[in-house]
Amino acid sequence: MRGGFVSAPIERRCEAALQDYLDGLLPASDGAPTENASAGDTPVNGEPAADARNVAGAYWLVSAGGVALALPAAEVAPLESGAAESADAVVDVALIVTGRPSPPGEALRHLRLRAHPAHVLRVAAVTRLIDVPPDRIRWRTSAHPRPWLEGIMQSPAAAVLSVAELVKEAQRGE
Repeated sequence: MRGGFVSAPIERRCEAALQDYLDGLLPASDGAPTENASAGDTPVNGEPAADARNVAGAYWLVSAGGVALALPAAEVAPLESGAAESADAVVDVALIVTGRPSPPGEALRHLRLRAHPAHVLRVAAVTRLIDVPPDRIRWRTSAHPRPWLEGIMQSPAAAVLSVAELVKEAQRGE
C-alpha cells in the first residue's frame, strides 16, 4: 500500500493485523522461524524461468480474499489474461480460504496447475516469485481443520497452501 495513499502508522497496523491472522491459522511450533527469509524476487511476467520451477523453495506470492498466500512454483504457473477460459474447472481460492467468493467485476488473475491441467486457481493478484528455504516456514505438524493450509511463511507474511488440497476442497464443494 505504498505510494502515499496510506500513512505509515495505518500501514503498520494493517501488516500487524495480517500477521495476527496468519499466526492464528496455525498454533506455534518449536521450530518457528525468527529471521527474515532471504528472498530472491522475480517479477510476475508469465511463466517462471525453468530453473525456478524445480526449486523446492520457490513460491508465487498471491493474494485472494485480502489474504497474502504462497503457492509452490513447482505446482503452479501464472496464466496470461483470458487463458483461463478454456479450463474445465476454476478454483476460487478466496472462497476456500475466507469463505467469501472473489468479488464480481474484480480484475482477477489465474494460475495453471501443473498436475491438474483442467483446473486453474483464481486469485486477486500474483505479486512475485520468491525463494524461501523450508526452515523459514512454520509447517503444520498435526491434523488441521484447513487441510489446504501447509504452513505460515514469516517474511514475507503469507499462508503456504497445498495445491492438491485446494483442488480436493473445490471438488468437495461442487
